[in-house]
Amino acid sequence: SFIYRARRPFHPGRLKALLAANLPGGVVRSKGVIWVATRHEDSVVWNHAGVHSNLEPSIPWHATVPRAHWPCQMAREVDKVWEEPYGDRRQEIVVIGVKMDRAVPTAALDAALVTEEELAQGPEAWSKWADEVSPAPDDHLAGPASCGSSREEPPAKVQKVS
Repeated sequence: SFIYRARRPFHPGRLKALLAANLPGGVVRSKGVIWVATRHEDSVVWNHAGVHSNLEPSIPWHATVPRAHWPCQMAREVDKVWEEPYGDRRQEIVVIGVKMDRAVPTAALDAALVTEEELAQGPEAWSKWADEVSPAPDDHLAGPASCGSSREEPPAKVQKVS
């Protein structure tokens, strides 16, 4: 097993194609948090087992929330993964396989990322792309409560991608 990490968002069309084809190279399970270009504000939870994949809406990236509203003790953890200009947005997927050649799933995941040219276009351009895989904007969880808050959040809807 290994942890796939990247600092560019996934392109929604290429990500959809990757999920439809399944991760190659002996991968049997993968899970983590991802950044989809068309969903610049919210993180998405990635779950994959065998031929089944799904993406679940998750909390907003900390980069979109004023630091004063972050949960207690969160700043130190977020600072560890923070990179300008996009803050804590990233790909972080645990990939588990049998007789897996790490280079094969890594290349497939890398190919689903936005290109350097697409990255340079920025979030405003990305928001105009077809959002083929991401949860609907109103389906996300509102995020963790800040210190002293007792708000409860409704459960998220799940989008199955198979």
